[in-house]
Amino acid sequence: MAWDDRNFGLEHSRGGGFRALLRRIFGEGDNPLDWAIPLYTAWGIQVRLSLIFLFMIVAELISFLPRDGFGLKLRAMSMATLFLLVLLHEYGHCFACRRVGGSADRILMWPLGGLASCDPPHHWAPSLITTLGGPAVNLALWPIFGGLLLALGQGWNTVLFNPFSPQIVFYSLKPALGLPLDAIHLLWWAYYMNAVLFLFNMLLPMYPMDSGRVLHALLWRRMGHDPALAITARVGIFVAVALLVIAMPTNNGRLIGLAIFGGFTCYMEKRRLAMTSDALPMPPAPEESERERVRQANAARKRRERAQREQAELDRLLDKIATHGMASLTRAERAWLDKTSKRKRGE
Repeated sequence: MAWDDRNFGLEHSRGGGFRALLRRIFGEGDNPLDWAIPLYTAWGIQVRLSLIFLFMIVAELISFLPRDGFGLKLRAMSMATLFLLVLLHEYGHCFACRRVGGSADRILMWPLGGLASCDPPHHWAPSLITTLGGPAVNLALWPIFGGLLLALGQGWNTVLFNPFSPQIVFYSLKPALGLPLDAIHLLWWAYYMNAVLFLFNMLLPMYPMDSGRVLHALLWRRMGHDPALAITARVGIFVAVALLVIAMPTNNGRLIGLAIFGGFTCYMEKRRLAMTSDALPMPPAPEESERERVRQANAARKRRERAQREQAELDRLLDKIATHGMASLTRAERAWLDKTSKRKRGE
């Protein structure tokens, strides 16, 4: 659901044996969110599964079966589909980052979605492209899933519906073209969750959601990195509080967790920026540097023009003295000549 420019502390462990395996899973051991199982490495990107996320998946599968008739098998397939959608989203961040000249080598699948470890060039445009790479995958999949549903004769009501009442559409699906109903359910679930992933990421401007980084990149273009980060963090805290207020009456644990984590992330970004600003003087924004350069250039030009006018007047008076004598100077010309002579002598 997001990308992060920090290394998760998941350095490759040298050597073998049980101790090296534990180090690969638990890292330094001080952050439970970093405890993850390496799944595989492809295209130079290591994919890891958070242990907490794994425990949550197992707990949900165990507790879901007696709750309704969805079925353990279909529920497991739907969770695998969601896992795959989030993974593709994170790959979108990684490949976009590499496209703009950055590096990306890790994806962590964790309770609130996924985090891709990306390091794009320090500029607003590569940062924006890296951010949009994830939602672009979901946007590309949206018409594919929707087209498959329509091709299977499910009707426009299965692709255009009230997102707050998806169960109405779910139970209206029917088998088609020899496919079992479970397959249709799974396809519709992929369509629905892909749309939810895209909308959540692009409509909640807070960290770690992608829209928070989009907002930061757009503000970065106009006012510089740090001022844009400060504004984005404040906006994110406000959005997190609003989301928490909305989620609590519905007792939606995932939304509540997202609101708390989003607010905490935005707060920590704000604190980190404040500590950095206290430790190091903030460089001037590009616009301020350009204005200062223009001001200095104009001042230098005015000094040269003043010196040229002064020299021309001095030459004129000296020629007048040489031709007509000192008595030919007016009182004002004498005063100006005396003042200029003293200044040039440094008096």
